[in-house]
Amino acid sequence: MEKGRIAALVVAGGRGERYGGTVKKQFLPLRGIPLLIRSLLLFRDRDWCDALYAGIPEEDWGYAVSLFREWGLESEVRMTPAGETRQETVYRALESMPEPDFIIIHDAVRPLAGASLLERGLKALEAHEAVIPVIPVTDTVKEVENGYVIRTPERGRLRRAQTPQFFHFPLLKALHREYRGRGVTDDSLLFELKNLAVFTILGEEDNIKITTPADLMWAEKLCEAKGL
Repeated sequence: MEKGRIAALVVAGGRGERYGGTVKKQFLPLRGIPLLIRSLLLFRDRDWCDALYAGIPEEDWGYAVSLFREWGLESEVRMTPAGETRQETVYRALESMPEPDFIIIHDAVRPLAGASLLERGLKALEAHEAVIPVIPVTDTVKEVENGYVIRTPERGRLRRAQTPQFFHFPLLKALHREYRGRGVTDDSLLFELKNLAVFTILGEEDNIKITTPADLMWAEKLCEAKGL
């Protein structure tokens, strides 16, 4: 990676409606370690990460501080207030940062991203302003409206996007300011809105997003197999 300051932001503002239960999914334990803590440790343990942030709802700050203290992160993670949407959470975090050169944005509920994925993303960032990991789609995909199939996209061109996603900070911040309130589901979509290139690298099948209890069960099995 070329010389420059690298910051990482772990987005943990989700409400967890799809998961259910009383505990927000970013705080659920995975083999005894909360998902948020696992995702933060992905970056805390890299010597290239100069600053580490977590976008967390303000009502959860007290609980988050207790977790950070328990896991030795209290002095290493700066919290920023989550918004009503993921996009607003990232916007607020970017506005609070002292202008790093590069920013990595990751979802708290993807705790199994590998070190190799991080390194490959940073390497690609040397030549591209936006880099995201993707996985080829193997199932046939149907576009449905009012219960009826209206189109079958060519799956050879389709990919499933993952995080972490890698960006040149000044451009991403400018795009967030320009498109604030659009409700985009990931930060690379801002580049698409501006007709700017987004480079893709191969993601990892094990880099699953914990959305349902079944996802957490599968993550438990993956961790057990890897000794994590």
